[in-house]
Amino acid sequence: MIQDKMAAILFPNTGALDPAGIERMKDLTGYNLVISGKDLIIPDNDPSLDQRRFPVFEVGRVTEVTEKKYEEIADNYIGHLAEEYEAYEGDKPRNIPVFAKLGLSAELKGRAIDFFFSDREELRLLIIESICPFMKQQFNAAYSIPLRINGNRQQAVLSLGKISLLMQKFQSKEEVDRINFGSKSLESLLPHPPHFMTYADALLIHVPLVISLPFSRVASALHFLSDKPKEFVHDSNKGLLETLFSSLDPMTSRGVGDVLGKDHIGSVGQRRYFSLVIAGLNRFIAYLNDLRNYQSSDGTVDFQAFVQAHCAAHLIFTELFAINFANSSYIKQKLAFSIVDKIANLKRHLGQGREEESALFKKMFSDDSCQLVASILKHHGRNVYRKLGDRLSRLVQQSYGHLHSELRQITRDDDEGAWLGYLRTVRNAKDHGAFLVGGQFEKTFLTTDGSVPSDVVQIAFLLVFAMVLEPGRFLKS
Repeated sequence: MIQDKMAAILFPNTGALDPAGIERMKDLTGYNLVISGKDLIIPDNDPSLDQRRFPVFEVGRVTEVTEKKYEEIADNYIGHLAEEYEAYEGDKPRNIPVFAKLGLSAELKGRAIDFFFSDREELRLLIIESICPFMKQQFNAAYSIPLRINGNRQQAVLSLGKISLLMQKFQSKEEVDRINFGSKSLESLLPHPPHFMTYADALLIHVPLVISLPFSRVASALHFLSDKPKEFVHDSNKGLLETLFSSLDPMTSRGVGDVLGKDHIGSVGQRRYFSLVIAGLNRFIAYLNDLRNYQSSDGTVDFQAFVQAHCAAHLIFTELFAINFANSSYIKQKLAFSIVDKIANLKRHLGQGREEESALFKKMFSDDSCQLVASILKHHGRNVYRKLGDRLSRLVQQSYGHLHSELRQITRDDDEGAWLGYLRTVRNAKDHGAFLVGGQFEKTFLTTDGSVPSDVVQIAFLLVFAMVLEPGRFLKS
C-alpha cells in the first residue's frame, strides 16, 4: 500500500554488485540508485518511483484497412516494431509445398508464420500484398492497430526485483550468481516482457467472440479489427480428433456466454474497448512494478512479494487465455476457479487483507463483488465510450444475476452464504476429488446434482478485467 510519506526504497546487500551493472540498471530503470554502505537505495523523492510514467504497452496509429492504405499500414507497423527483440535468432521453418486447398485455418497459419519470420523488407511486402488483402477479404477487417512492448525497462525492473530477492535470501553475491545464472531461477515462472502480449490477447478474446486478430512477432503485433466483434462457430474451434471422440463434462452446464457483447458495442465501441484494455494493462503492470506497494515502514522492500505478484499475474493471464482453447466445459470451469483462487491469493498478500483465501474466493462470487466489478467496469468503460461502460456494467449484473439464480435453484436455499459455500465445495471436488473432508461430499452431492453454472467462466473474465482497470481499489476491497 502506498502511504503518504515513505522512507527511501532499500535494497539490502546489493551495494557490492558490479558498479558497471548498477549504472546499467540506473540507465534502464530510470531509478536514481545510490550506494549506501552495503545497500542500494532509491530516495523517497525519486519521481521514477511512479511507474505510471513508464507504460509497458505502446499503441500505434489506428488505420482503416482499405487498398489505398495498405502501404501506410505496413509502414506504421514496421515503424512500431519492438526493436530490442528484432535481432532474435532462429531459422524459418522449411517451406513444404502443398498442392491441395486446406482451408482458412491453414491459410491463416501460413501467413502468421511468414509474418513472424520475414525480415523487414519481406515483411513490408507481405503486409501489403498478402496480409491486408487476406484480412479484408476473409475477415472483413476495417481497422489495423500496431501494438508493441517497451521491453528493456520492464526487463530491468523485473531483473532488479529478482536479483534483490536472491540477495535478500542468500546474502553472498557469489551464491546469488551461482543460483541465478547456473539454474536460471524463476525462468519459467517470472514473466519476460514479451509474455505481456498474451495479457492483452487474453482480454481481447472470449471464444466464440474475438475483438481483434493479431499477427505477431516477438513483443509486437499488428491487430486487425472488424466493424464488430468477430464470432467463430463454436464447433469450428475444435480440433480434428476432438470431433471424433465422446465428451465427458461432469459437474457442468453447457453455456457459451456472449461476454464481449457482439451486437451491442459496435465499431466505435470495439476500438474503444481495445484502448481500454491496453490502458488498463499499463495501469495494472505499473501497480505491480511500484516498489512502494511492497515497502515496510523502514524502507525495506519485500522483493519476494514483488516477484510473487508478477508470477501470479503471469499464471492468471495464462489460464484466462487458455480458457479460449479448452472446448471442454469441465476444463473451462476448472481454469476459471483456478483464476479466482489466484486472485484471492493476490488480494490476501498484495491487498493486505486479513481474510483467509477460501473466504476471499467465495466473496468474489457475492453480490458485493458484483457491485464492485460493475462499478469499476462502468466507470472506466464510460471514460472511453459511454455505451461501452453501460454495456459492461449490464453484463456484470446479468452474469452474477444468472449465477445466483442458478445457485438458488441448485441448492434450494435463499441464503447467499449457502450458495458461496456450495461453489467452494464443487471447486474443491474439481481440484482434489470426491473424498472431501468435513462432510462436504455428503452435504453437497447427496442433496444436489453437483453442477456448476457456466457463468463462473464469464465472471472469472470480468474479475480479471476489473483488477486490470483499477488494481488498487479491486485488490483492497
